[in-house]
This record gives sequence, C-alpha cells and structure tokens, in this order.
Amino acid sequence: MPGREQALGFATMKYQFLPERVVLGHAEIDFQHEMLFFVITGLHRLVKKGRDEGDCVIDPVHIENAFKLLDDYMATHFSYEEELMRSSGFPEASGHAGLHRKFENSMETFRERFMGVDDNQERAILTKRMLDFFFEWVNTHFAVSDRRFCQFLAAQKGEEPPV
Repeated sequence: MPGREQALGFATMKYQFLPERVVLGHAEIDFQHEMLFFVITGLHRLVKKGRDEGDCVIDPVHIENAFKLLDDYMATHFSYEEELMRSSGFPEASGHAGLHRKFENSMETFRERFMGVDDNQERAILTKRMLDFFFEWVNTHFAVSDRRFCQFLAAQKGEEPPV
C-alpha cells in the first residue's frame, strides 16, 4: 500500500513555484513551502504588472487580503513545523521557532507601515521591500534552517538526508 506522500502524488511532484535549491525532500514541508511561494509569487506578479503597465496603483484592499492570506498560511505552516520539531525531539526547535516569531514580527511591521500610507508610489516601494524581504528570508530560512531540520528527520528514519 502506498504511503501518504505517494497516494497524494507528492513523491514525484515537480514544483512550479518552489525553487529547486529549497526543495528539502520532506513531502509535506515542501508542499507547504510551495504554497507560500505561490501566494507571494502572485503578489509579486500583481505589483510587477502594475509597474510594467505604468500603473503604480497599489490597491490596499488587495495587499491587505494578500497579507491576511500569507499570515494565515504562515501560522498554519509554522504550527505544523514547530509541532513536528517538538514531537521529533529536534534539538534546535526553540531557536527555530524564534526565527518564525521574528519573521511574523517583521511582516506585521510591513503591514502596519503599508496600511499607514496613502501615496501609491510609497505603497509600491513598501510592497517591493516586503516582497524582497520575504524572498530573501524564505530562501535563507528554507535552505539553511529548514534543511537542517529535514536532515534531522531523515537521519531519524535512517533515510538519506537532503543535500
């Protein structure tokens, strides 16, 4: 009988939004990371389209909805990861959770700054900074911190750890 990953098609899944360098070999975590990249890539395309068409109108309702979607999904993802860390005895769980809290605080700061601005140009600048921050953070966090965790999980199972 196939495992959960195989039954859901994760074992052979090719990711459309998740860069290969941050694919970790843990089906559920990679799937959740893919969804995060999907949300933020959609927001990036929305902002880029406006700039390319010379229309720098950044609708605060769309951005607020994107922040809400991102916040909700990040909370779900962080909760999943942190519970898995606790249940597996990952020795770096506390520090890793601290990185999650720092990220959440940074995103809340971006949200507050964005919602306090009425100028479309300033909104566009803030949105770009937020996107740059997000891409930098997840690329670093996924590639380093989450990779260490997935290596720990693989070692526990006697599997080959992700490179």
